[in-house]
Amino acid sequence: MKALRAPFGLQVTAVLVLTLVAAQAATVAVVLLTPPPRPNIYRLSDVAAALRGLPRPPAPPFGPAADFRGPPLNRSPAEAFTRPPAEAQSPDARLLAQLLRVPPDRVSLVEAGPPFP
Repeated sequence: MKALRAPFGLQVTAVLVLTLVAAQAATVAVVLLTPPPRPNIYRLSDVAAALRGLPRPPAPPFGPAADFRGPPLNRSPAEAFTRPPAEAQSPDARLLAQLLRVPPDRVSLVEAGPPFP
C-alpha cells in the first residue's frame, strides 16, 4: 500500500506560507506587547534656556532626567498669542516666568499630549 504524499512543489509552497504566517504573527506580537516609548523629559531650566537662546544646561548625574532627556529644544515665534486668564495659569508657567525674569502674564505654557493616541 502506497502512502499518499503531496507533490514536492506543494510541500515547498506550504512551508513558505506557514513561515510567512509565523513571521507576521511574531511581528504583530512584538508590536502589541512592547510598551510605548517613554516621553522626553524637559526641565523648566531647559525651556528657559531655549527661550533665551542659550545652550541647554547639563543633565543631572542621576535620576529620570539623566537618561530620558529629549532632543534639544528649538524656539520659533508664535503667529498669535492668546493670554490665558491669570487664575488659569499653571504653577509651572509662573515658575517659568520667574526663570525668564518676565511678568507672569507674558508667559503661556501649553503642554501637548502624547504624539500618538
